[in-house]
Amino acid sequence: MEQQRRRLDVWVTSVVATVVIAIGAAAPHATAQTLAWDPSPDASVAGYRVRYGASAAALEASVDVGGRFELPLRWWPRDRPWFFCVEAYNASFTRSRCSDVVVLTPNVDEPGGGAIETYAQWVARLAPGAESADPDDDGVTNANEFIARTDPFVPNRWLFAEGATGAFREEIALANPTSDSALVRLRFLREGADAVETVAALGPASRATVVVNDVPGLGATSAGVELIGTYGAVVAERTMTWTAPGGSRPSHTAKAVAAPSSEWYFAEGEARLTDTWFLVANAGTSATSVTFEFMTDLGARVVRTYTVGPQARFTVWANAIAELAGNSFATTVRATQPVIAERAVYFWSGTSGWRGGHVSAGATAPAQRWFVAEGRTGPFFDTYVLIGNPGASAVTATLRYLTQAGLSRTDVVTIGARSRLTIPVDHLKGLEDTDVSVDVSTSGPVIVERSMYWPGDASSWREGHNSVALAELGTRWVLADGRWRDSAAAESYLLLANPGNLTAVAKVRVLREYGRPPLSVDVYLPPSSRQTIRIDDSVGLQAGERFSLDVTSTQPIAVERSMYTSVGGTWTSGSNETGTRIK
Repeated sequence: MEQQRRRLDVWVTSVVATVVIAIGAAAPHATAQTLAWDPSPDASVAGYRVRYGASAAALEASVDVGGRFELPLRWWPRDRPWFFCVEAYNASFTRSRCSDVVVLTPNVDEPGGGAIETYAQWVARLAPGAESADPDDDGVTNANEFIARTDPFVPNRWLFAEGATGAFREEIALANPTSDSALVRLRFLREGADAVETVAALGPASRATVVVNDVPGLGATSAGVELIGTYGAVVAERTMTWTAPGGSRPSHTAKAVAAPSSEWYFAEGEARLTDTWFLVANAGTSATSVTFEFMTDLGARVVRTYTVGPQARFTVWANAIAELAGNSFATTVRATQPVIAERAVYFWSGTSGWRGGHVSAGATAPAQRWFVAEGRTGPFFDTYVLIGNPGASAVTATLRYLTQAGLSRTDVVTIGARSRLTIPVDHLKGLEDTDVSVDVSTSGPVIVERSMYWPGDASSWREGHNSVALAELGTRWVLADGRWRDSAAAESYLLLANPGNLTAVAKVRVLREYGRPPLSVDVYLPPSSRQTIRIDDSVGLQAGERFSLDVTSTQPIAVERSMYTSVGGTWTSGSNETGTRIK
């Protein structure tokens, strides 16, 4: 393709460097498959970041390409012109001013660009079913998904209730597990202020991270997030990190939920050793009344009602409710119009701040079957299964504990009406020091969560992670975040549970950044067992990589991922989340 070059000045620190960007034809809205530039002669340049947007005045999104000198555009959405500029940065991440802006429209006709499919071709490739079907339950039919060029199996809208910058570093991990490009709009719902928006684009089978602190207007605020997929498909997780006493970097992670609900259920909550907070986000256009019903381990019931304004977020500190002091509890949240609800739990360290914590979105309904993939007992971890019964009658629960060797034990327990039961898994014979998953079935609808705390016993806990159990098994799962050997010595583990009676074969695809091809590994899961897979350089990862996971199984399984960092000690921080079910 004929290339025309434009000279663009880019500076780093006090040194001025010249960067050349190569684009396609010279027309104002030129077509191209690659945005390219000559390397800077400045020896202090460590990498480049491409900023882009729908207009020259709104270059709000960016792609960090590291030491590369090009950004492939063959996967870029082709429905409009795109505006680009390039920044250089040094080893301290001091960024230059942006170059002059160029305008490109990715070419659909150039070889390799891929012509737009007909509906018949799209159906043959993806097999979504009838035109009127809606396999991802997002309110958009297959016919309209095709028109919008969005994925029929991944919801077009995701939501988070929690989110804060300032003392926290907030990052939103985005995964695109499909063979199409993706574009997503992120809308931040701030407490007491107008919403702020930005956009992000991802190539096929790739991932990206949005650092919320770097988005203009979000440097020191609390905000829920609404993500709207406008092209292709994304799955999202949010991780918040802070500095704890002693210099460790604790964090917690939660996946986005696909839709607001008028009811949310939580099995975990504690107002003795920890601070428990509830975050409610109202993306609607009118205020809503929200009622909290707390049910303690002792059977007490405490009720509070609050008002949450439109397009806003509201926070409830459970420890401030006198009747909850010193108690553990399950919680039901009911709103007069649909909202998003999350719960955050923090370990307090005197007046010095939070030394650890975890967060989870609630379940939207109780159920009679739940699956927990993660669990570890022994001298370092303590694992608990929490069962909340919001009903007016007692229920019985059958718990099957699965290890790598198979089914270890089966227990039957009773949960009283409107109360919570805590099961310390470390205290169960045969499970004192092992990896373990749990398959829970009950006589009536309940809520199940799993919490892990470390190190040692309650007197020395400094960190923990938690997940609401999965109410369904699936054959395809996506996890948006994962890290390997970064500056915090991060490690990531994939936990797979097969409660069925047939062997499952799971193909794990590792989705990467900067145009790196996916990696893959196969995992065999015997019946009634669980497996732990460390995602590390044995699959081809490089130190410092962030990644996403796309897991496809021959049998329905449960999937989770845990991440640990070691700053000032071994595994001083950790977070966990269940997979997002695609099929």
